[in-house]
Amino acid sequence: MKCSNDRGFTLIELIVALTISGIMIFMAGVGMMIFFTKFNQLNMYADLQNDAFDMMHTFKHGMIIEGSDDGEFMGIMVADTLHSYDQVAPGEFRILKCVFKGTETIHRGDYVQFEYDPIDKNVKAYYKYGTDSPSIPTVLFPVEHSDDIRVTDLRFIDADPIEDGLRLWGVSMDAEMDIGDSKVKRVHFETRIKVR
Repeated sequence: MKCSNDRGFTLIELIVALTISGIMIFMAGVGMMIFFTKFNQLNMYADLQNDAFDMMHTFKHGMIIEGSDDGEFMGIMVADTLHSYDQVAPGEFRILKCVFKGTETIHRGDYVQFEYDPIDKNVKAYYKYGTDSPSIPTVLFPVEHSDDIRVTDLRFIDADPIEDGLRLWGVSMDAEMDIGDSKVKRVHFETRIKVR
């Protein structure tokens, strides 16, 4: 009597094990691809929010100008006068020019101008500082991912006067971001600025 104790797999068992392993590897790969796609979208959205916050801060407090001694420069809060252009609705404008009297003759008439560019779908700033002629435009938003993020509207809103001779200006911006496969995420940012 022969006793056989075969240890091994049949061909069918081997094919089934390989098929199940292949399916599991495929599912893990798809899951990783979805994870990294969502991760990239969340990073882009975080960048969009950070860039929009920085832009609103620049509107309020000013730009850093090369060659200036004081660093921060000419924003809405410290402007001597504000001039608005390109009216789109009562009290709502697409261009805001902040003009400064300056204590030195060389700096009288310095300005920074913030505006929405509907062709390039971004927000730009121009400035004149001292004897320099007006600058080439600086893109304030979007800073990164400019192929995937577009500004769809920007408005500077002149509100009614408030206490102690102050005025309230609003800034409202709408943007959209491509998140893949013809999907778009729309975002809205808004702030209010007290002006003397």
